[in-house]
Amino acid sequence: MKLATFSLAAFLVSSAEGKGSSGPRFSINVNDPSLPEGVGSLGLEGEYSREISENFNAGVKYNYNSNKGLPSSIWVSSTTEVDEDTTISARAEYDVNTKSTVIDASFTKGGDSAAIDFDTSSNEVGPLRIQK
Repeated sequence: MKLATFSLAAFLVSSAEGKGSSGPRFSINVNDPSLPEGVGSLGLEGEYSREISENFNAGVKYNYNSNKGLPSSIWVSSTTEVDEDTTISARAEYDVNTKSTVIDASFTKGGDSAAIDFDTSSNEVGPLRIQK
C-alpha cells in the first residue's frame, strides 16, 4: 500500500496588516493504493491572491506536479481608473520554471480597448489587441 504525505505552506505576499502571519496552511494525507503517483496523482493546483493596497494586487499560482514545494508563478497587478469611463491596467507574472516574466498592459475607454504584452523569455512584444 502506497502512502504519500504532503504539506504545503502557501507563499503569501504580506501587507502591513499581515506582517508576522504565516498565511494559510493545509495538509493532505493520501493512503490509497489506486494512486500510483501518490499525491502527484491528485493533480493539485491552486491560486492565492491578495489586495496589497488600493488598486494593487499580488498572488501566486501553485501546481504540485510541476513545482513540488514552490509556487509555479508569482504575479502583481494594478488597475487605475483615469476617469469615469477610462481605465489602465497592468499585470506582470513571473514563471518560476522558465525564469521569465510576461507583462500585460491594457487601456479601456468606454466600450473600446487596446492591450499588448511583452514576454521576457522571447523578448517579443505583441500582438496589439484592439476591441471596438
